[in-house]
Amino acid sequence: ARSAWLRHSVRLSLSLAVGFAVMQATADPHGYWILLTIVFVSQPQYAATQTRLLQRAKGTAMGLALGWAAIQLFPGALVQAALLVFAGAVFFGARHTRYTLATAAVTMLLLLSFQQMGTSQGVIAARLLDTAVGCLIAAAASWLVWPHWQSRQWPQLAAQVLQTQALYLRAILAQYHSGKCDHLEYRLARRNAHNADAALSNSYSAMLKEPLRVRGNAAVMASFLCLSHTQLNYLSALGAQRGAQGTQPVDDATQALARTLLVSLQQLSQELERAQQQSGVRRRHAVAAPAVEQVLREFGTPPQAAMPQPPASAHSLMAAQLLLVGKVFPQLQAHARQLVEPDAGAAGRA
Repeated sequence: ARSAWLRHSVRLSLSLAVGFAVMQATADPHGYWILLTIVFVSQPQYAATQTRLLQRAKGTAMGLALGWAAIQLFPGALVQAALLVFAGAVFFGARHTRYTLATAAVTMLLLLSFQQMGTSQGVIAARLLDTAVGCLIAAAASWLVWPHWQSRQWPQLAAQVLQTQALYLRAILAQYHSGKCDHLEYRLARRNAHNADAALSNSYSAMLKEPLRVRGNAAVMASFLCLSHTQLNYLSALGAQRGAQGTQPVDDATQALARTLLVSLQQLSQELERAQQQSGVRRRHAVAAPAVEQVLREFGTPPQAAMPQPPASAHSLMAAQLLLVGKVFPQLQAHARQLVEPDAGAAGRA
């Protein structure tokens, strides 16, 4: 019931039902344009729907203006037929990359086609009105009918970021013991960590386009995003410093810091998942979670005290990078808890 695609299907079905009712009530001969507009502009996310809606409206207006100008400037049927073919080619070339241009091209093609058949009278006004009605119905549905607000998905996305970073750290540490090797498991761990970070960033960008009342604590989310990105950069630097030949010695303090970071990332991820579950959102388990537990068994039981600091004599690059991650994590943890416990964050600032 919490699936974004299920929500989208319900919104789209209701929108089409309303559009069909409007078409029947007005007896509009071109009322199917209302339904087409609803289908093309409705998206799973509110922000994506608003973006597509504006693109559709702009493209329709541009296409009608260009089509009207072409009819007035080139009254010959052959020239109009050539322009019609050109508009069709532009539409097929731009429909997947430039939606506004594609909409303008297909609208121009439509107007020229009606002109070729001698039935263009009133088409411009009908196209504008039907597009406007379809856009209004889609916009209202994205706002009122089971909306999929991004702020409510953040604990889950943040948990996925922490989970994938823990698995990425696991893959890096394994290669400090076995030697550098860009095998499939390592590349997948690295890619999943970066993909999760990108998904969190995209969700934040979409959230900024949503109504203010549903954005939640945007400042905390922005700080969490910045810190998680910084932590991922430190992990990437740690991965880049893997030795190319053989194993690299790791002292006890560095191992203690590494396993503490691993278990801390895992525990914070589970904490966010529990908070998401308690808020009524279906929990999604990370498929690779057992890999973290395996590494914890290999390294031993993590200490329960505060995060250890490597001694001054441990100047290895690995220890330095892990220490940087260790400095970022407490801030990340504080912001993560503010995402699910806003009152705790306010109390901490008081």
